[in-house]
Amino acid sequence: MSQYAMVIDLNRCVGCHACTIACRAEWKVSVEPGHRRNWVKRLGPEITPHGLSYTFYPGLCNHCDNPVCVE
Repeated sequence: MSQYAMVIDLNRCVGCHACTIACRAEWKVSVEPGHRRNWVKRLGPEITPHGLSYTFYPGLCNHCDNPVCVE
C-alpha cells in the first residue's frame, strides 16, 4: 500500500484556502462539518515592525486507512 505526502513552504502560505477547495473538488469530499481532508489554521494577529501580521498553518490529511470523509 502506498501513502501520499505533500510538502508545503509555510513561508509562502497566505491563507487563501485554494488548497482546501482544490482537494475538495479533486477528491469529491463532502463539506460536512468536521470532515475535511485539509484545513488552514490562522494564528494572530501579531504586531511586527511592518504592522499586523497573521501566520497560516495548512493542515493536511494523513490518508488514513478508513477515512470518515470518503464513502
